[in-house]
Amino acid sequence: MVTTQARIDSHLQKIGDILKTDFRYKVPPHQRNFAWTLEEIGQLWDDIAAAMEDDLPEYFLGTIVVQESPEEKLRSIIDGQQRLATLAMIFSAIRSVYAEKEDEREKEIHSEYLGVKDRRTRLTEPRLTLNEVNEHTFQSLVVDAAPDEAFEAAIADKTAPPSNVLLAQAAQWIKSAVRQKANAESKYETFLLELEDFVREWWPHGVGQETRRDK
Repeated sequence: MVTTQARIDSHLQKIGDILKTDFRYKVPPHQRNFAWTLEEIGQLWDDIAAAMEDDLPEYFLGTIVVQESPEEKLRSIIDGQQRLATLAMIFSAIRSVYAEKEDEREKEIHSEYLGVKDRRTRLTEPRLTLNEVNEHTFQSLVVDAAPDEAFEAAIADKTAPPSNVLLAQAAQWIKSAVRQKANAESKYETFLLELEDFVREWWPHGVGQETRRDK
C-alpha cells in the first residue's frame, strides 16, 4: 500500500532571497485565481509607505508555503500567491520607471526579481508563474515590459475573466504609484533604490516548504 506523508519545514527567509534564487515558483492549476482588489493593493502600498517613512527595521508580510516539485528548480506555491504576485508587480513597476528614464538598471531588476536564466538552456524563464487563467495576463503585463496602453486594454476587455481584470488593475495602480513617487523626488533613483531595498528585505512570518514522500 502506498501512502503519502507531508512534512512542512518552516524557516524565515527574506523576500529578496526567495525571488533571487535559481528556483522558479509556480501556482498549481487548482489554486484560486488572483483575487486582490484595489483595496488590498492600496492597503499594502500604504503599509509600505508608512514603514519606509518610519524607517522600520522589519516588516512581516505573512506566511508563504511552497511544495517541492519533481522538477529540480521548480517550487509550487501552496499559500501566498497573492502576496508574491503583488511583490512582483512592485519590482516590475521599478523596472518600468528605470526604462522610462533610459536607465540600464531596468535590466538588473528584471534579471534579479522577474526572470531567471537557465544555466543549461541559456533561456530566460519567469521566476513566478500563476495558474492557467491568470498566467498570460500576468506575464504580458508584469513580467514583460508592457506599455500603459496594454493595461488599459486588459482592464477594458469585456471578455476577460474577472480575475484578470483585477490583476491588470492592480498592476496598473502599482505602476502609477511607483512612477508618481519616483518623479516627485529630485533624483528618481533615490526612491526606486529605497523601495527595492525595503521590499527585498521583507520577512514573511515564515516560508514553509512542504515535502511529500511516498512510503
